[in-house]
Amino acid sequence: MRVVEPRYAAQRESIGDLNTRLENSLWGIELVKTSGTEGYETERVSAASYDYFRKTMAMLRLNYVYRPGMELLAGLSFVATFVVGGWWLATGEAPLLLTGNLTPGTFVAFLLLSQRFVTPLAEVSNIVDQYENAKASSERVFGLMSIPANITDSETARPLDNSEGRVKYDAVDFAYEDETEGEPVIDGVSLTVTPGETAALVGPTGAGKSTLCKLLLRLYDVDSGAIRIDGQDVRETTLDSLRKAVGYVSQDAYLFDGTVRENLAYGAFEATDEELVEAARAAEAHASIERLPQGYDTRVGERSVNYPTVSTNGSRSCRRCSGTFRSSCSTRRPPPSIPRPRRPSGARSSASPPTGRRS
Repeated sequence: MRVVEPRYAAQRESIGDLNTRLENSLWGIELVKTSGTEGYETERVSAASYDYFRKTMAMLRLNYVYRPGMELLAGLSFVATFVVGGWWLATGEAPLLLTGNLTPGTFVAFLLLSQRFVTPLAEVSNIVDQYENAKASSERVFGLMSIPANITDSETARPLDNSEGRVKYDAVDFAYEDETEGEPVIDGVSLTVTPGETAALVGPTGAGKSTLCKLLLRLYDVDSGAIRIDGQDVRETTLDSLRKAVGYVSQDAYLFDGTVRENLAYGAFEATDEELVEAARAAEAHASIERLPQGYDTRVGERSVNYPTVSTNGSRSCRRCSGTFRSSCSTRRPPPSIPRPRRPSGARSSASPPTGRRS
């Protein structure tokens, strides 16, 4: 078992690497085609596939020896029983350390019982093989499950009830753990967004616009400063109530395998058809959805592979239904009237008059 276990673990690791390589190549097929890197990707997939082949063959070579070896030992024990018993009957003398008399009936009964014992013994190799296979697989699963959660509810956390939607960032600093240069992504940012107000966070790529929104949802925790909703620190708010109260629209739109209607209602499963249509209109997706073969009942496929045109608008529309406080992050180029920030590590808010709809 000490020899079998590491080979199964190596095989599971290699098949994980191969699946990752295949997934990246398939989902990034557009970039591969436009970059003309089909040969490069083919080589990488081939290398991962060959590594999986080598480790699988190493495991099979051991099985080719281990399994037949166990069956051979079981068969030899049965042959030894037959030879010793036959010699005892033929000569009438008990061989080796055996004593007493052996009748043909007793010998036949003993052979039948021995056969019933030998067959399960030969299956021990299969049991050991399946056990090591399951053990190698479970170690990868439990290894993932044992990773501790970095963001959890504090002991004093309380729900966010009847939120009006006043958001305040107070001298917020934040840096990712893997930041190599030691410079914070968010550096002393303070801003306030009142209910019904639209705020634009403007800055170049990497300035921290999306990170500011993620800090509001506690996908990360601030290093210093505080973020408050209606005066309540988000770190003292239960995660469930916080994320149900905030509607987040990511710049990377994602659609699950299912119908357009199911994706629109994701996170707001109690929404009516009328509310879904209204949300789709607000997201300017209704016209595109109506042109689909089955309209809102069209199956879009995983990541909208069947109908890419509904990917962005459809994902944003479903978020419109999902909370009492609405928040939207976007990397689209801002209007000329909105000034750009003076430094890349901060963000400047520009408020527009209330539109009557929370944003």
